[in-house]
Amino acid sequence: MRYMLKKFNNQQLIFTVALILGLIFIGGCLPNNPEEPDSALKTDNKTIINSYASASEFVNDKGYQILVNSGLNYEIYLPATFEETVNGIETGELFRERNELSKQNGFDFSNYLGKKVMLISFAVENQRVKEVAPELVDLVSEDVNILVDGDKIIGFWLSYGEPTDFTVIISACMLKEETSAELNKSESINRPAGSPPQFPTGLQGKYKGSTGLNEYHRTNCQYARKIQWSDEIWFKNIEEAQADGYKPCEVCKPQISFR
Repeated sequence: MRYMLKKFNNQQLIFTVALILGLIFIGGCLPNNPEEPDSALKTDNKTIINSYASASEFVNDKGYQILVNSGLNYEIYLPATFEETVNGIETGELFRERNELSKQNGFDFSNYLGKKVMLISFAVENQRVKEVAPELVDLVSEDVNILVDGDKIIGFWLSYGEPTDFTVIISACMLKEETSAELNKSESINRPAGSPPQFPTGLQGKYKGSTGLNEYHRTNCQYARKIQWSDEIWFKNIEEAQADGYKPCEVCKPQISFR
């Protein structure tokens, strides 16, 4: 009986200590005054949560099945105009193209140029690719991209392939934050053949080819990935590739449109 009582007391003591430590930990994570969430961090988190909730609800209402753990979000500044160029990247044209796609879905965000908004992207089940080219369903991703101002949806478009629109746009916005001194320094470096591109790959163009061959590929094609940096050539569209004498890859079929 004495052994059982001692064992019980030890277990009780351990539980009590664990409970106290747990309460201390939770107390440390709570705001000092939960009735007055006045810090910028709390405000930003609330905005992000509201924006994310609005976007995910919007996507579900549109009938898309969001893949688990696929959501990405980032605060960005839209370009001041559709003619804006930053560090050699036509960021304005980048968003002009997205706005044209967005207008097809009933959203024109041209009145929000220059404003800080939330970009949210979800990977969804590849229904459109299955319909148009089922053999490419494992090669081409389908993503829903949404611009949110507060909890208001202001832009919505689909993108296919890698890198995703999210990666391309965020890369462009990151470049915008570079100082002119840093840019001048990077431009003055003598870049040897075979070195990585100065700008993120997704900003080089939509299609990728090799200087030694006459085929162009989607950027996520297995053959595009094998092309050495020193041999890369990029095309903004199919017309540009064909004008240079390049033909579409028979594996990834870049000439097939999913829109």
